[in-house]
Amino acid sequence: MMRFILVVLSACSFGFSWFVQTKGAQPVAPCLIRELLNPNGWDIPGLSKAVVKTHGHYTSQGVPENVFVDGMEPTVPEATLMFVGLKSCEVAQLNLRSIDVTKVERFTMNGRIFGYRILGTIATLDEHGRRIHFGSQESVYYYDPDGSGKFSVMHYDTGELIFKIIVPDWVNQKAR
Repeated sequence: MMRFILVVLSACSFGFSWFVQTKGAQPVAPCLIRELLNPNGWDIPGLSKAVVKTHGHYTSQGVPENVFVDGMEPTVPEATLMFVGLKSCEVAQLNLRSIDVTKVERFTMNGRIFGYRILGTIATLDEHGRRIHFGSQESVYYYDPDGSGKFSVMHYDTGELIFKIIVPDWVNQKAR
């Protein structure tokens, strides 16, 4: 766990970005955490018992032509998602939030699964124990950077207009 926290702190690249400028001081660069590494692999929210509903080519700028995406519907949407809150560029805080997964996208190329994108809504229980949504949609992309079968990198949606998936180099290599 300590190594995991050190990875988070050293990755200091998602979260809140802000500039601090005082009289005569230079602006401080924004601090963002874009990815979290878990060498053991992440449990992908909503994937258990998800059902494939659509299949087709995935087209986006900079993505190879032979990438496919399967749109999957979660049958067990209640899950948790890890978020990183930054108190400063030197101090990060890990938070688990309850979400309802609304969609799972599975990415393949050359017959190999290399990534999953999860879309979900932040959820909680009201005073009567009913599950309610905050209206905030979250998007996280998990991928296997080295072909190990472990989806060890969690890549946050940092608010770009078009979410960019990462296609690892190993997917382009021919099967041995």
